[in-house]
Amino acid sequence: MAYFIVFSRSFFFMVLAAAAILKMRDFRTFEQHLAGTLPRLVSGVPFAAQGVIALESAGALSMLLPAPAVRYGFALILALCAGFAAYVVLLVREGAGASCGCMGESDVPASPLHVLRNCALVVIAGAATAGSWIAGPGMSEWAAHHVIAAAPAMAAAAVVTFFDDLIALFTNSPKESH
Repeated sequence: MAYFIVFSRSFFFMVLAAAAILKMRDFRTFEQHLAGTLPRLVSGVPFAAQGVIALESAGALSMLLPAPAVRYGFALILALCAGFAAYVVLLVREGAGASCGCMGESDVPASPLHVLRNCALVVIAGAATAGSWIAGPGMSEWAAHHVIAAAPAMAAAAVVTFFDDLIALFTNSPKESH
């Protein structure tokens, strides 16, 4: 269990930090994306955009907390992933061809693959949340756990971070470099 918790901590730190940084890098485009995909939110778009980035940043930073406190971070990440999954399902059902905006703006439209990715993130976050609560405050994490879990966590985070690029690589979808 300790390896999975350490893997999840590293994985979610990298994914959420990358998502927040990429959205901050081009904040106006992210605002426009939200305005276009959530038209009822027009007056609250700047607040919503800042809120998404703040929650992603908080989720990433929570993975740096000591073991007993990290379980609250996993709970936050579970809620974030569930909300993002619902948002992507909404985009796919509308069929407007908008990107999911998960890692900033992209030319790759949200698809069932994005729904699958986000559902997988919900499952991982749920398992990490449950595991961290089951392990309790006495959960030990040794340096060896971090060394062993770091490489697979980085590889998995790279797949999630560059998901749109991978879709574009293996399909004829247009690609925007990040």
